[in-house]
Amino acid sequence: MLVTDVEFRRLADNEALPPGVASQPNDATPAFTDTPAGAIGDFRMLEGKGHYVLNHAGGEHLSLANLGWVVDEGRPALRFADNTTGRKDYRTDSYIGMDIFGHRQDFNYLSSYKAYEKCQTLPFAMSFGGGLVLGAERYYLHDSYYRGLLGRTLVFNRALPLDEILLLARDQPLVAKVANDTGPDDTGSDDTASKEPKGVTFAAWIKPAAEMGKSDHGQSGDIIGYGNRRFILRLQGDHGDPAKAPYRLASALLVNDRLATEERSIDADRWYHVAMTATPENGQRRVCLFIDGKKVAEDVTKKYTE
Repeated sequence: MLVTDVEFRRLADNEALPPGVASQPNDATPAFTDTPAGAIGDFRMLEGKGHYVLNHAGGEHLSLANLGWVVDEGRPALRFADNTTGRKDYRTDSYIGMDIFGHRQDFNYLSSYKAYEKCQTLPFAMSFGGGLVLGAERYYLHDSYYRGLLGRTLVFNRALPLDEILLLARDQPLVAKVANDTGPDDTGSDDTASKEPKGVTFAAWIKPAAEMGKSDHGQSGDIIGYGNRRFILRLQGDHGDPAKAPYRLASALLVNDRLATEERSIDADRWYHVAMTATPENGQRRVCLFIDGKKVAEDVTKKYTE
């Protein structure tokens, strides 16, 4: 349980209750929509403030660094933007503070922490252990960052078909499906008792900025990374540094297998629903990209290894 912004003060006799304070405890259970079947990450950006985003799928929460909370066109979101003030806005006792920015002070890793000193003002969100990252490429922290708004983000340990992707793009609930495959999941565990098909899906609402963060590794901005660089969904520019809108939607599996849309169809300052699926196929992965519920690119990897 995470409790923040708590204040205790004795009220004077006949003093009115402070604004927003009820006269008696609220015993009603909060009403939330159900998490879709098979989701291992359901980040709704509802908190509005603080250094964490709750995972409504019941898994690890996201720890935040240097991010702003907004509600845009009725959609709760995180704002990924260049930090012009130089502020370092993260909890030093969080995973980011302890294990990325060096506040754990473990002598075995201090030399590694020093390499990240110049990155402590950069915006990104990360689950505990770094298995899932929003807005940054964890291992390099190389300025190839997504810029713009990022709304509800879902991560599935199964590859969703087109009809389910379309439902997500319309903000409609998924219909439960009967699994037809089992096996090792994409986190590396061999849970043969799992009833979910193998594969992985990312789905997120994005409203990109006019340009991404400056990159030393290509003209792109990483939106989601999962499985320690195993799967990455990003926006890609054609030329220039930093990448500028309009963008291609792109993916990278283990860095070397890449796929991008032919057209630069994602403009700045408007909401899009983007998704990526990666399905096992003969030792490789069939990767599909979706924009607003429409499949826009598909290919099979050539270098991927499980």
